[in-house]
Amino acid sequence: MKLRSIIFFFLILCVVALLSAYYLFNYYTKEFTYNSDIKLVEINKGESVTKISKKLLDNKIIFNDKLFVLYVRINKLEGSLKAGEYEFSKNLTIKDVTERLINGDVKLRKVTIPEGLTLKQIAQVFERNNLFSATEFLSALEDQNLSFLAARLIHMKGLYSRRLITTVKTPDRKNS
Repeated sequence: MKLRSIIFFFLILCVVALLSAYYLFNYYTKEFTYNSDIKLVEINKGESVTKISKKLLDNKIIFNDKLFVLYVRINKLEGSLKAGEYEFSKNLTIKDVTERLINGDVKLRKVTIPEGLTLKQIAQVFERNNLFSATEFLSALEDQNLSFLAARLIHMKGLYSRRLITTVKTPDRKNS
């Protein structure tokens, strides 16, 4: 009789522990933001997961930085997070935030280049839009450093072989 009571008590204790763990996991992973405002967070190249989680916490994207770090490390995603300026909105889970950082879903900036501009004028347009300096752009063209340009203009839409159409989208220069 006493053994039955002990087993019954142990089973009840296990059920309560499992329900508590389930509740806490759902609580911490469901709603991941504080409010409906869109927040911009810049992740720099080479930043650690701990530093990224601190930035997300400081910007109120997440409310538990340790859980974010745990999720990333358990899923072995540390080396997969990409640098860039990210926009985050309401109701994102840990998985949503992490997927954005892995996929590199950075905020794209729209730049309009009027037809007929010279390369020097195009360089000034890029500089005015804080993509990179005119000098960097022109010297990369002179040196035929296409890897420099490709790294910064990888997300361009509308770059054709002989003609540049009016609108391109590209990430901010700090993130390339």
